[in-house]
Amino acid sequence: MNMRPGLIAWLLLITCHTAMAQADSVSKRIILVGDAGALIHGQASVLESIRKNVKLDTNTVVIFLGDNLYDAGLPDETYTSYSDVKAALDSQINLLRGTQAKGYMIPGNHDWENGKAGGYEAINRQQNYVDRYGEGSIEFFPKGGCPGPVEVSISDDVVLVMMDSQWWIHANNKPGVESDCENKTEDEVIGELEDILNRNYRKLVILTTHHPFKSNGPHGGYFTWKQHIFPFTEMREKLYIPLPVIGSAYPIARSVFGTPQDIKHPSYTNMINRISEAVRTHPHVIMAAGHEHALQLLKDSSYNYIISGSGCKTSRLSPGRKAEFTARSLGFVTLDVLKSKYVRANFYTMDKASPDSLKLAYSNRILDYSTLPVLPEDTVKVVEYTYKDFVKAPASSQY
Repeated sequence: MNMRPGLIAWLLLITCHTAMAQADSVSKRIILVGDAGALIHGQASVLESIRKNVKLDTNTVVIFLGDNLYDAGLPDETYTSYSDVKAALDSQINLLRGTQAKGYMIPGNHDWENGKAGGYEAINRQQNYVDRYGEGSIEFFPKGGCPGPVEVSISDDVVLVMMDSQWWIHANNKPGVESDCENKTEDEVIGELEDILNRNYRKLVILTTHHPFKSNGPHGGYFTWKQHIFPFTEMREKLYIPLPVIGSAYPIARSVFGTPQDIKHPSYTNMINRISEAVRTHPHVIMAAGHEHALQLLKDSSYNYIISGSGCKTSRLSPGRKAEFTARSLGFVTLDVLKSKYVRANFYTMDKASPDSLKLAYSNRILDYSTLPVLPEDTVKVVEYTYKDFVKAPASSQY
């Protein structure tokens, strides 16, 4: 019996499979975890699950998406419970220290003292603390309470852009036209963002803000019957005091007008509109945020919106409205950037506050950035100037 043809076919199959696996292997892994600013029963369960289950090597980048310290950011060192308050921040820093992975941290509203008057001082304290004790393993951006955007190249064809979305919404003291920030106004911020996107038109861009641009959670206007009948449960989970009809005033007002931390609020909407207008010219942008205490993958107009904000708590969530995936669960997201220039999103959930309960709840390729879209013929017009007739003349009578 001649087994040579079969052997050759088998070898070809193995070679082909190996080549495909190598071509589709992970070139960069980006971990997205937000709102990790409190410990659960004294433990950072989500961070511990990352430590146990994800290899923190040179190909890994960890991004903390704001609300890194509840409830009002990092207080002054003279604060009575200073050591206890900063424990959650230390756990995020320690996830990266001593590893080969690189970490980045952006601010959220709670890091700005939850929008209060001392927010600017609080955000500077946190940035200085992270940069000092992170020892280069993790860095805080943007710096000095500035709005950004900050551009960091994490590989030859992947760029991370970090912005401080609370700067747009913050009604109290913040850097402005008299500051040392590189971008001092909304127009300057948008101009810099457009420049970054234009420079990196052929690359994958991960745009990170704490506040999401789309959401199926409470900040997106989602409320259940519970909030209409028992409105005080918004303040305390077990405060079941029925206020039918009257209780509907609060969720309706938030759904229509919003608080400054809700998508419907004018300041928030302005930020969304201006950044979205700048982004729409770039074909390969993934927008990542926290703020909502859940995991969400939303898709609209060919863009992917990822929310990973359940680093230490969860909140209600609507499953619909252009959602590819949603989960009211503790967890985190990883973006696997493949050598084939596909991006695979992995959503990990935890059944309880235990690192051992971690499971992969959703995984899918969400983007192919290997090719650029074909632009319509009338999008760009090349104008050629032809100079047939000209006259030589001196610059002035002195020559």
